[in-house]
Amino acid sequence: MEQGERPAAAAPEEPEESGFALIPLQENLYSTACYAILPLSERALTEEEFLQLAEGMDGISPKELLTPKYSRTGLEEDAACLRQNRALFRGEKLRFDTLQPEYLYAERRPSADLWENARNGNAPCFVKLPGNSGAPVFSILPTEQMDDEQLLQYIDAQLYGVDPQTYLPLSGEIAYGELPQHLQREIAAYGLGDGTLPEYNAVLSTSPDGSRTPDQESWAVTLCFPEEDQYVVTLDAQTGALKSWIRWPAGTFTSEVVPESAESLEASPRTEEELEAATKGYLEQAVPGDWDISEVKIQENAFYSEGFGASRSVDIALADGRKYRLGVSEQDLTVLNFIVEKA
Repeated sequence: MEQGERPAAAAPEEPEESGFALIPLQENLYSTACYAILPLSERALTEEEFLQLAEGMDGISPKELLTPKYSRTGLEEDAACLRQNRALFRGEKLRFDTLQPEYLYAERRPSADLWENARNGNAPCFVKLPGNSGAPVFSILPTEQMDDEQLLQYIDAQLYGVDPQTYLPLSGEIAYGELPQHLQREIAAYGLGDGTLPEYNAVLSTSPDGSRTPDQESWAVTLCFPEEDQYVVTLDAQTGALKSWIRWPAGTFTSEVVPESAESLEASPRTEEELEAATKGYLEQAVPGDWDISEVKIQENAFYSEGFGASRSVDIALADGRKYRLGVSEQDLTVLNFIVEKA
């Protein structure tokens, strides 16, 4: 490169026009001084662009260059990383799950402007992509974990150009601030955790195609008990009635350490009679009403639940049309999930 052909001009620092750019970075923040946007999945680089790439990334081998650390090529196997150079660390993901609903529903925003931050030397760095790239923004994240301010900017970039009306509750749906009263009621009714309302994060689940159908929308709420089991609870967006809950091992949302799996425990699987009795007992306590059972079906194949080992699904149908599915551990008859099936 020192004695060979040189590019006619410096490489562009913005990829919007051509899809190609070399983004200068602070090496102490990103562990590299330059990041390349390479539209290899869309078109071939020109000879001039190859020279600009060689000059800007001199000393980096071709094998290294085609990795998320140095470039976005559209060739990464993990589709979740196509909008960024690395996946979130576990600690970042835990805090992201707490900050996201505050951003979406409580108007919490980063203090710095998104695009000013991208060019003032602070991490993370955000790059506007061409319109045909499938994503409006690419995020170049720092080597170290991001703090809350940086994560808020990251969320801001993810939602760049998204109309807030696509994720805010509709008229007639439960507002974010109204969730505590509904959650407290369902926690008590279904015996979740220790019965108190813990810290939680909530996201309104809307239709995948962006259309809004209130009778199909739900609030998905992760209850973050500090020491007990964790639950993901689904509430009807209009009534607040519980549609399902899923139980997870203690510490899933509060610790970097995943608890030891119960699969290693030495215990004989419970009989189908015991599984049926456990699910009926829970259901009779949690769901009031006339208990005229028309059918009980235990699924033949077990499913594996991390922290609780092998488990079985039990379907219970009542004569009045109500249907429920419960998952119960074969080890100790722990009820792991509860789903209200549509009649």
